[in-house]
Amino acid sequence: MKAIKKIVAVIMCLCMVLGCTSFAAFAAGDTGSITIQNPSDSEATVVGKTFNIYKVFDAIPSGDVTVYSWALDKNGDEAFYDFFFDPTNGVIKEKEANIVNAVDYVASFDEKDGINYRLSQLADRLHTYIEEKNESETIIEPITVSTNNSSDTSVTADNLGFGYYLIYDATNLSGDTSAVRSAVMLKSTTADVTITIKANRPQIQKYVLGNDDVFVKATSVNIGDVVTFKIDLVVPSHNHYPNYKYYVEDTMHESMTLVPDSIVVYKDGAQVNEGEYYDIGTSTRGADIKVDFSDYIEDSFKYPVGTKISIEYKATINGEIEAGIANNNTATLYYSNDPAANNNTPEDTEGSTSSVASVYTYTFVFTKFSEDAHGNFSTTTRLANAKFQVYEVDKDGNRVLIKFSLKKAKEGTPDEHDVYVVDPNGDIDTVVSWNGKAPTEEVIGATHFGGLLGDITIFGLGEGNYEIKETEAPDGYYEGDAPVELYIIDSTDDTGSVTNLTVTGSYEGEIGSIGNANGSRANLLTWIHYANQPGSTLPETGGMGTTLFTIAGIIMMAGAVAFFTLRKRSSVA
Repeated sequence: MKAIKKIVAVIMCLCMVLGCTSFAAFAAGDTGSITIQNPSDSEATVVGKTFNIYKVFDAIPSGDVTVYSWALDKNGDEAFYDFFFDPTNGVIKEKEANIVNAVDYVASFDEKDGINYRLSQLADRLHTYIEEKNESETIIEPITVSTNNSSDTSVTADNLGFGYYLIYDATNLSGDTSAVRSAVMLKSTTADVTITIKANRPQIQKYVLGNDDVFVKATSVNIGDVVTFKIDLVVPSHNHYPNYKYYVEDTMHESMTLVPDSIVVYKDGAQVNEGEYYDIGTSTRGADIKVDFSDYIEDSFKYPVGTKISIEYKATINGEIEAGIANNNTATLYYSNDPAANNNTPEDTEGSTSSVASVYTYTFVFTKFSEDAHGNFSTTTRLANAKFQVYEVDKDGNRVLIKFSLKKAKEGTPDEHDVYVVDPNGDIDTVVSWNGKAPTEEVIGATHFGGLLGDITIFGLGEGNYEIKETEAPDGYYEGDAPVELYIIDSTDDTGSVTNLTVTGSYEGEIGSIGNANGSRANLLTWIHYANQPGSTLPETGGMGTTLFTIAGIIMMAGAVAFFTLRKRSSVA
């Protein structure tokens, strides 16, 4: 019981200069409260913050001792038993699996300079455990408190049963590089606890330059485009560290190739020099980029707390990109998280936080059909050897002919159903309807390239304006007089998901689309029916001139349509 008394008296939560979570402990009384207040020595604030408070242990005072029990999740199960005692991933493996050992374990962490860094690391792991448990459904539910009043200096959670609590600053920082992710600390074990926010948690945000020339969490691109990525950081407080590690590693999707010498670093909006403010290093984790500030960040004149750092670089999109899904770039900030640790073993004392930016590309499929003499559209009469050119139209109205290379949709398929992949260095500038037959499932399979929808499959276009012009009609048919203008329009949110995906067009015929934007997958089916205008009759043997109209049904599919298996990665990649 001595260990239990010890835990009632210990200072339980923590403020780690680099943390975002904390534990709180309660002792005597029926209910208690946690008040989270502004600090006097940093810019951290409760204003605009949301705090999630999770009970880990229940505590019932009984005479000179306190009896502990597991907090339960919404299914009535012991919420954190596995976190401590799971044979594979539990934090305690050498002791008997009972709650006394779990409470003793939490109480064993020592503090330094009023800050318990080791306990803060444990709290971070515990919050990660909660996120994993709640990934598909909220199993471990928090009590939530927040404030938006700019004059507030504190926020309080009342009527809390006694026990140990994990307190997490759950504020959504996406897109707001001036926001502060708070680290909180518990200063008392009385029923009414006051926690003072001590410092900022290291934070990172990754963006990509969108089609409107603003940095966003996701955009869509053409194969061959050069895109610009940006990583935003805010320098945290690190006063207690004799040596502070602070560096970024960026891992690009395999469809992106770094443009040489394109890495640029800005401090509070002004460009700074390599070797004076940062170093370009080599990652030991296999990342594509490493920008290291460790040798310079301790200079408070160069990098005072709160300094905003931006890293920008460019990458070229290649044919390895996948259609209709998020192709992610991940930037990870690594930082020291225990000033008392041995500086020779940074792998044991580093924390990390990551952010993702995504790019999408789309696929469309089109086939030339026929109309009969009465103007009836026939989806069964597919016309082989129709030839088209595809143009991208820029913001100034300039038309740029898109070039292609050919790749197989699936190994072993016949050549007449190869896929036209956008390729700035390609030698193909005209696409051809292969044989007037829809490819069978055995030929093309359920790929991201349109499946059974058409003879011509084009892969690798993003949001933008396009023009499709028939350059040669099949024998016995006329070319279309006017091109079809298409506008692919997509919208993304601050999570990098596509939230709206549509196609509009300009033509006298029918243009329609069905869009389905669902998280990191974006499916779109678009169709266009137009009758070619011959301008004169086409004579036929045995009768007077009969006007034949050809009809082109250009079916564009951005992503994979709903009835294809979207999980299968493009074999073109």
